[in-house]
Amino acid sequence: MRKMKYGIFAMAVCFGMTSMQAQEKAALKSNPDVAYDENRIEKMREELELSEDQVERIKDIMSARADEKAKLKDMLKQLKEEERREMESIYTDEQRARLDEMKERRQELIERRRAEREERGEGKKFQRNKK
Repeated sequence: MRKMKYGIFAMAVCFGMTSMQAQEKAALKSNPDVAYDENRIEKMREELELSEDQVERIKDIMSARADEKAKLKDMLKQLKEEERREMESIYTDEQRARLDEMKERRQELIERRRAEREERGEGKKFQRNKK
């Protein structure tokens, strides 16, 4: 009976850890900037041989600027969208059609390269937001 309790306890601990890991992965997927920062910090940790204290201080610095960077990113996105709309307003119908074809070819190329990476087993470490 005692072994059974320990077995159940061990399974519960493992399940809890697995659940926490799944939640962390979901959080990274929902915010690609966090995933990018985590990968960047890990690379710096390895290449610069950072101490745990240094890693934590770097994370604090990055976190302190996260909101500001997000606002700037949104502002840049809006500016690019306004620019795109203004440029498209001066195109002829024929030019718009050619632009659409160019966008289609570009998207096909992106998809083909993504599929090739997946075939080679080179998954993405992070993924940028494309809203």
